[in-house]
Amino acid sequence: MLEKSFMPYIIAFCWISAMLLVGTVLRAKVPLFQKYLVPASLIGGLAGFVLMNLGWVGAPFLQSGWQTIPHDTFEVFSFYLFTIGFVALGLMGHGSGSRGLGKEIVRGSLWMALAWSALLCIQAIAGLGVFSAANVLTNAKTYEPLGYLIAHGFGQGPGQALAIGAAWQSFKIEDAVSIGLFFAALGSFVGAFTGVPLVKWGLKKGFTANAPKELPSNAVVGLMKKDSRQSLGSHTTHPSNVDTLALHLAVLGLALGLTYLFCYLLRYYFYPSSLASLTFGFAFFYGMMMGFMVRFVMDKVGIGHLLDNELQNRIVGTSVDFLVVATMMAIKFTTIWKYIIPLAASVLIISIITLLLSLYFARRFPGPFGFERMLVMYGIATGTAATGLLLLRIVDPEFKTPAAVEAGIMNFWCLFTSLHIIFLVSVLPGPGFPDIVQMTLTYAVTGLACLILMKLLGLWKGQRQF
Repeated sequence: MLEKSFMPYIIAFCWISAMLLVGTVLRAKVPLFQKYLVPASLIGGLAGFVLMNLGWVGAPFLQSGWQTIPHDTFEVFSFYLFTIGFVALGLMGHGSGSRGLGKEIVRGSLWMALAWSALLCIQAIAGLGVFSAANVLTNAKTYEPLGYLIAHGFGQGPGQALAIGAAWQSFKIEDAVSIGLFFAALGSFVGAFTGVPLVKWGLKKGFTANAPKELPSNAVVGLMKKDSRQSLGSHTTHPSNVDTLALHLAVLGLALGLTYLFCYLLRYYFYPSSLASLTFGFAFFYGMMMGFMVRFVMDKVGIGHLLDNELQNRIVGTSVDFLVVATMMAIKFTTIWKYIIPLAASVLIISIITLLLSLYFARRFPGPFGFERMLVMYGIATGTAATGLLLLRIVDPEFKTPAAVEAGIMNFWCLFTSLHIIFLVSVLPGPGFPDIVQMTLTYAVTGLACLILMKLLGLWKGQRQF
């Protein structure tokens, strides 16, 4: 009984954990990874990707011998880790530090949201163009909107790429999940391997405001020394009653359960079958809303202080680290090889476009800290918020500039600039929904509107700032 119950998800979790440890060790020992500050999750995820596609990830069983873990097991892990991360984000309180936000922070966060949303639309249209051109040149019959997924893999990370890919596969679009996860993984590598040279260029040119003379060894190796360890958060409960981390996980579990119930009601009692992909497929979004609601109620009844924001942030970070490893282990090499020409071409072209446009817009932002803001936005546009903050931490280790705060507030503005795109693209292959032309126009109109708003609001000037 115990042997059977250990498969497949517990074994998959063990392998994800092992690969994360492998990545941590390699980051601490390999100079190349230290030079480019490659996160342990990416290193471990790459190792896991290789082992998965060699068929070496599994466990021995007495009766059946070695039993491998299927790729879709890691897809399930990725999806729920993504949802858990969004629930934890919703549970984070605003705190006194976010009240009375200065005009500069509002402007900076709005610029990030508009520039990132415009980039997302440009990436999607370029991705569609590459896949369409590849079909013409190779006489292939690939579903051309798969090119859209590079925007959501680069610009929104593995969880969003997985959610959209899973929705598409429910509409019989083959390989959407693997392609979306591939783009997300490659985006994180692009962010790391091009972001660090970009940082060094900015340091050399003197574009930064608070950069240290050299990186601390902790940041390079990726492990804290004994005398430089920092607290994960504050105790909000007495250990004789319940552990603080246990309380946080319990509240997270409650919000996650409410998310499931909400999705269930939508799926079976409110939405028609044609909108099925907007129920459990959007669990991450509903989960964040449930997190907001639970935190709001806790604040109203006077117990919101029991949730520590720093500890909540660590829960989010933990889910992201495990998510990245699971995502890369879910990618099928055979699928990637089948589409290698449009995949490779789109990654190369869109990486260049993203870098050049990030620099262009940041240089024309009217105000200080343009380079720091650019690093955050570029990191988010190629990987995840963690990538952006990693690049920022190199030049602003104590977060003295407003860029880190703006990266969080940016998500509020994005509800108005990009949320409609996520819903529409998720149901694109479904009957009665926008076709390719209409979806491309949606990207184009949204991107153009963001650029116009940047001009009208004075967030895009003609004169270079750095």
